[in-house]
Amino acid sequence: MKESPSPKAVATARVDSGDPDLDILEVDTGPLRAVFLPSVGGRLLSLRVKGHELLWVNPRIFDASFKALVPRAAWPAVDGTFPSWTNVGGSKTWPAPQGWDGNHQWPGPPDDVLDSGQWSIDTTRKSGSLVVTMVSPNDTRTGLCITREFTFTAESRSFHETIRFLNVSTREVEWSLWEVVQTDTSAGGVVDVPVSADAAPIDLGRYAGSTDVTVTDGIARLPVAPGVAKFGFPNATGCVTWSGPDGESLRLTVEVDEAALYPDNGSRVELWTQSPLQQPLDQLDGFHLEAWLVELEVLSPLHKLRPGESADFAIEWDAVGPRV
Repeated sequence: MKESPSPKAVATARVDSGDPDLDILEVDTGPLRAVFLPSVGGRLLSLRVKGHELLWVNPRIFDASFKALVPRAAWPAVDGTFPSWTNVGGSKTWPAPQGWDGNHQWPGPPDDVLDSGQWSIDTTRKSGSLVVTMVSPNDTRTGLCITREFTFTAESRSFHETIRFLNVSTREVEWSLWEVVQTDTSAGGVVDVPVSADAAPIDLGRYAGSTDVTVTDGIARLPVAPGVAKFGFPNATGCVTWSGPDGESLRLTVEVDEAALYPDNGSRVELWTQSPLQQPLDQLDGFHLEAWLVELEVLSPLHKLRPGESADFAIEWDAVGPRV
């Protein structure tokens, strides 16, 4: 009797960055390669399909093989201002709302715990899948410990993420779970957000240029264009997709709670779009934007958490490579 072939497994490998302070783990499903950087805020640093990079990875920090071009010890010291933020790129989880008006807002990036701190990383195998789990240090400022858990299946370019916020403080806290994914838009493309009504998005800040969103037939569309702006979508139905010029795309899908309260005037999805600027932005403490990227941002409802309580947020990812 002929034996059945063994099922393929998701492969993992440590990547040598050349810097012991920048540990990197690669996950290979076959069509998809994901690279994790736990030592800088528990990031999913890179997603490649057919060898094509979908995320923005800071080329000043890492080369194409993830060798560190600037050692961690030489990065600017985090002092709470935007110019002190070393934006390595990729995807990260932050608490929302963002702001600098009190303990009910998260005053980052940068911060030295959730965004820039050393997170743990672990891998386990469950029913043919590989689970990558990263856990933050306990953060006194927000009262949170954040867990990011990714589940990969062999031969798949789709995967699942679950985020958990645990209140490790002795007080009640209220936060939204906020996933921020930086996509590389240097070649152009568009971002689509399905919406329940053809209403204009919320203006969360316009800093340069005239980039804008059009809303037609239930789709809010942001073409990649010169400029710096942020938009919020209170009527988003739970999906955001970036599509590149060669057929590549990245889609995030979440469940929406119509009865719940969301941060930033009810925003369920947000987009930050930027292009390189010749001068630093005074509105962002003199932060100098030097890259083409769009942030795909999905948010959970606001959760009030008593000490020891937690809240979860599930995200489905689907990555498509360029046409052959």
